[in-house]
Amino acid sequence: MKNLMKQMVVLGAVVMALAASETLTYAKEKGVSGSWTLSAEGYVLKLVLVQSGTKISGTLQGTHGPWPLKGQFAKGRITFSGGGPNGIGGKEEFSATGVLQSDGTLVGDLTSATSGKLTWKAVRTVAR
Repeated sequence: MKNLMKQMVVLGAVVMALAASETLTYAKEKGVSGSWTLSAEGYVLKLVLVQSGTKISGTLQGTHGPWPLKGQFAKGRITFSGGGPNGIGGKEEFSATGVLQSDGTLVGDLTSATSGKLTWKAVRTVAR
């Protein structure tokens, strides 16, 4: 009986490890191209990324229009920066770093000229 319980515990651990590995592998293979909802300490913005190799481009939809961005994604890590008008006569500039999580989300830090340093999380937008 003890031996059977040990085997079941080991089997359960193996299944969980394989499932986590598959999720991370799937997320890495898929890359970061697509639409995302980026949340950063009260801000909720639409993020659109296009990936070509390790290079990424796209837009971050600010309250006063889209801000173009560029950066890279490699080995599960993303960096991007961009900017545009901030709506009050000035210019917004931002840069971000993040990591692709095993659940497919992106999590990191963003530094903004107008808002300072923020923690962010992006979730893929499901196509309807």
